[in-house]
Amino acid sequence: MPFLRLDKNDSMLIVLDLQDGLYGLARDFDPTLYYNAMIAHAAIGKLFNLPVVLSTSAQEGPNGPLPKAILDM
Repeated sequence: MPFLRLDKNDSMLIVLDLQDGLYGLARDFDPTLYYNAMIAHAAIGKLFNLPVVLSTSAQEGPNGPLPKAILDM
């Protein structure tokens, strides 16, 4: 099978469960680095002008909402 490059015109970004309450619970990762990685992951959609699907387990649940920084993108 030949190698095919990804084409941004046939791509989308899915952001799953990157909620405010989760980065504060990270114990094996510095919470600030984890938060910055979450924001960087979500920013890929804006950078490459990709459609983005956002999903949470429950916007009003125990993990909290998606970070405002992601929603404002």
